Amino acid sequence: MRLASPWGLAALGLLVPLVVWYLLKSRRTRRVVSSTMVWQSVPQAMTAATPWQRFRPDATFWLAAFALVVGAVALARPYAVVEATLGDHTIVIVDASGSMSAREGDTTRLEQARRDVATVVDGIGDGQEVSVIEAGSQARVLVAGATTADEVDGALARLRLQDGPADLDDAFVLATALQRPDQATVMHVVTDREVPGALVADRAVSIQPVGAVRDNLAVTRLQVVPRGSGTADLFVALRNWAQHPVEARLSITVDGEEVAAEVVDLAPRDAVDRTLNVRGGAGAVVRATLVPADDTVDVLALDDSAWGVLRSPEQVRVVAATPGNVFLTAALEAVDGVEVTEVAAVPDDLSGADLLVVDRVAVPAGVTVPMLLVAPTSWPAGVTAAAPVDLPALTIQTDHELLGSVDLSAVAVAAATPLSGDQMTPVAGGTDGDLVVAGRLAGVPTVALGFSLTDSNLPLTAAWPTFVANAVGWLAGAPPTVPAVAGGTVVVDVPAGLDTVLVSPPDGRTVEVSAVAPTLVVDRVGLWRVVPGAAAPGSATDTPAGVAELPSLVVNPDGDEGDLAQPPPEPVAVVTAGDGPELAPGRQPLASLVVPVVLVALLLEWVRATVVARRRAGGRGDRPGGASRAERGRDGRWTSSVARAVARVRP
Repeated sequence: MRLASPWGLAALGLLVPLVVWYLLKSRRTRRVVSSTMVWQSVPQAMTAATPWQRFRPDATFWLAAFALVVGAVALARPYAVVEATLGDHTIVIVDASGSMSAREGDTTRLEQARRDVATVVDGIGDGQEVSVIEAGSQARVLVAGATTADEVDGALARLRLQDGPADLDDAFVLATALQRPDQATVMHVVTDREVPGALVADRAVSIQPVGAVRDNLAVTRLQVVPRGSGTADLFVALRNWAQHPVEARLSITVDGEEVAAEVVDLAPRDAVDRTLNVRGGAGAVVRATLVPADDTVDVLALDDSAWGVLRSPEQVRVVAATPGNVFLTAALEAVDGVEVTEVAAVPDDLSGADLLVVDRVAVPAGVTVPMLLVAPTSWPAGVTAAAPVDLPALTIQTDHELLGSVDLSAVAVAAATPLSGDQMTPVAGGTDGDLVVAGRLAGVPTVALGFSLTDSNLPLTAAWPTFVANAVGWLAGAPPTVPAVAGGTVVVDVPAGLDTVLVSPPDGRTVEVSAVAPTLVVDRVGLWRVVPGAAAPGSATDTPAGVAELPSLVVNPDGDEGDLAQPPPEPVAVVTAGDGPELAPGRQPLASLVVPVVLVALLLEWVRATVVARRRAGGRGDRPGGASRAERGRDGRWTSSVARAVARVRP
């Protein structure tokens, strides 16, 4: 055992006043009398007690002395020499990602990480330094070059849990910048995820895992597709990370009011998609929340909800190249926000078009706008047309977004051309092949029908206008609004006339975003409200800052953060880099073992004093003024103290 602070042994000097107190402690002879009149017969001088007495230590003295000795040793901070854990400079990287908020019993993974780091740095010695880096969506240094454990504890208290993944690459870049060539540097990484091997190569690194394999449920995706007339389709993805089936309730709210709910059965490690239609005004906030019947299978609250914002569909300019088809143009014009221009052939200039519809005419090469192809006379590269078939079966219908609320079971086709393509996905077909396919050709969204509307009864069914509306939304309508993911960045739309806007994340902060640099790092899940800030110089706007709200931002959890079924990393002890400086031995503090000894000594003294007091109380007379039991006669009768005193003075 060694002492980190030998000056603490100076507390042993307190033994001197303890001994002096025992030497000056006055002692008088105890006499039991029945009356103060008897004092005259006792040959005892009525003078003060002698100040200096013979040193007579009792149990109390030895217990107090023992407590003083042990306390002095504790102040000297004893420690045992162990393997190196701290270098001249120790850099601690703490994972502050969303998964670190998962519950571990009655605490969280982040709290476990705090305790683990505090244990490591408790052995900091003279000349050693500690730096702490928070590895969140953006890494930051909490303290650099701390020389005491108290400084490190203060830095750990400033750890701010974030909702996105940890950027360990950025954290190691900061750690490298803090290193100095004249110091032996050790890195301690406290995390619940695997650390890439490239980051720890050629470094003295220790990996301290936190957490264990846990069950969790998550809403991994929420997309909003406006459909017009104040309605929108929601595409919700749910995930069960547990190894057993789970029953949960999915709730959909619009501006805080529940509009839909259903019970969902999730198989082990299963992913389930749900499509729902909701109604609400532009700017309304949609929230999907998954609540399990048993809360023990969900230890991470971060990903139990996802958000979206409703908005009006954008104006879509459609060019319809067709020899004439009233069913086609009527269905297109029925879609809110669609403006149709009908032409006989595909024009050379499509710069003003958002969507090209080709009906029984040739498709030119090099088309760069989304296309809806209805039995064209030529097919673009990437779509392979098979030999035409008569009376093909249309019995297979997938769950593609194009077929949302579309039932093709009553559709009959007289003649069609089966279609295929490496980049095309089957949507509907039968035993003769796929008759409806969708995908991307050279990056251009494309939907193709292998039969003419005049050769089927599709235009006469309720499925046709719904299919056209879905196709417009999927191809050229406002793309599904995919909210930002925690840990990423978004570009904030600063309206004309404003120099800045103020963004308020769910944690109550206020972030100012300027028109010059509109990029914002989003590190919190939930609703981010936006209000006008300062007016642009020279602008005529009179909108007061903070009065009118702008369209809100929504940020959803990262899907990978909820995967708590993956085991934590294997612990890795400190390994010195090949040609790096040799690390000094580490210290294992022993003060925590010494302090309980002092407490035990004080407890023993309290017990001893209590027992002595009770014995003295039990040795007194059984009634007020009575004699002690030692003064009873052998026959059990009471003997008067006065009589005994008189008998002693008789001649």
